[in-house]
Amino acid sequence: MTTILIVTEPFDGYLIGQTIEDKNIIKIIAESENASKVRKSELKSQDDFEKWHRQKTIHAALALDLPDGVFRIVFFNSQHPQSAADKRIDPYELFSASPRSEVEHWVARSQWLMASNYEVGDALVRGAANYDVIRDQYLKCNPGFSEATYAHAIHLGASKAVH
Repeated sequence: MTTILIVTEPFDGYLIGQTIEDKNIIKIIAESENASKVRKSELKSQDDFEKWHRQKTIHAALALDLPDGVFRIVFFNSQHPQSAADKRIDPYELFSASPRSEVEHWVARSQWLMASNYEVGDALVRGAANYDVIRDQYLKCNPGFSEATYAHAIHLGASKAVH
């Protein structure tokens, strides 16, 4: 069973609907004057956790610019097989306010960002002297994303390199 806190009133930089998972932070908040500003929730099953994680991903993606939001969804979907359609998130439905062709463009670009990250991830893991050059080339070949998205993609590449 996993305990989370869901913010019901903003405080200390937390926004309504934001979830708090860190056990130490949960303990501090539960013992503070902000305890009334959160709702405790128990994720009792794997299914509860998956639904919560899916919803959290949707909220996070919608809070980002389109390229980064689409990347967040493409990454999330990459963790779920095509046969688990009920667990995947439809980026075209989620970003329906944007033209479908634009969402398609960022889906393809996000897939390429994840598929082309091994070399830069490997250079990071090895501590290669030319890491900055490789990273700059990776960013140049994949323009339009935020530094946070690039960092995530490079981390994914590094995890491939370690395996």
